[in-house]
Amino acid sequence: MAIVQAPHTVASAPSRHASRDTGIDFVRALCVVGVVVLHSIMVGVTVSDGGPVFDNASDGTGWIAPLSWLLQVMPLFFVIGGFSGLLAHRRMRERGGTAVGFVAGRVHRLLRPAVFTIAVVGVGLALLTISGVPADLIATAGFRYGQPLWFLGVFLLCQVLLPLLASAHEHAPFRTIGALAAASVAVDMLRAATGLDGLGFLNLAFVWMALQQLGFFLADGRIDALSRRVRAVAGIGALSLLLLLTFVTGLYSPT
Repeated sequence: MAIVQAPHTVASAPSRHASRDTGIDFVRALCVVGVVVLHSIMVGVTVSDGGPVFDNASDGTGWIAPLSWLLQVMPLFFVIGGFSGLLAHRRMRERGGTAVGFVAGRVHRLLRPAVFTIAVVGVGLALLTISGVPADLIATAGFRYGQPLWFLGVFLLCQVLLPLLASAHEHAPFRTIGALAAASVAVDMLRAATGLDGLGFLNLAFVWMALQQLGFFLADGRIDALSRRVRAVAGIGALSLLLLLTFVTGLYSPT
């Protein structure tokens, strides 16, 4: 895995050139495929006397929970986004670029294909409306299409804040990721204590920024510098905690 030289505060991390990593790019492509597959198998269409009806094919099924644990790749996607984004940011700085230029480039790359796709779908839905397709069916189709786009907004937010978070990482890497993780826990505790589920939306920022920050550690070589045993223990511990919070305490939904 191609990594870059870590900041001077960590002398043990390996030093390599900041270049694209084809392995990371391949995993990112697999993540996209996983997201498409997961959402595709949730699409259900039934035909009634009044016409076709869109349903969530996974509602009330037992297979969606274990399958979603295999295909729920969003955390990995944000870690990879942090890895690749930090390398790109450092390459731009080496060429004399600015944070504004980096953000502009990221916004352009993320929004251009999204705007085009949304426009095509919007025209298609408009034509279906004109042709007499029931309005409630059009509304359901539009909602189902737009529902996964939450990811684009959150990922764009993380990438826009990347130069600021990268600077914080260089000066205080552990305190920065610790603060983001602590904020995530605090939000969930506050949500549980108050019963205000809307507070949980704050973690659309804190959780995903913390995972992006973890990608910075991967780019620095700090994770590769850990022994396999340490990484295995950390992975098993994290999975055990997740299982505990999901299936034992019931704090989180298995899907």
